[in-house]
Amino acid sequence: MAAVGLAQVDGVLEGARLAELLRGYQEVAALTPAQLGLLAAEIEHAALIIAFHRYYRHSVRFPDPARSAYHLEMVRFVESIPAGVEHAA
Repeated sequence: MAAVGLAQVDGVLEGARLAELLRGYQEVAALTPAQLGLLAAEIEHAALIIAFHRYYRHSVRFPDPARSAYHLEMVRFVESIPAGVEHAA
């Protein structure tokens, strides 16, 4: 979730921001190579949760035509994950 919120610039994953986030995180708790290998999938999972929440909130629970496609912003973000994670990890 932190990567989606803090390492996103203009709707895509920003590799330099992700690298800084990971650097700071690993000062407190080092990630194993296996955990780093799962990072892209976990960031995608977080984006999926956010997309579902946006869809449910703006299209089901409180329908808002102005925000009905808000969840689709996560598609572009997810498509940017491999390049961003590859450079950061």
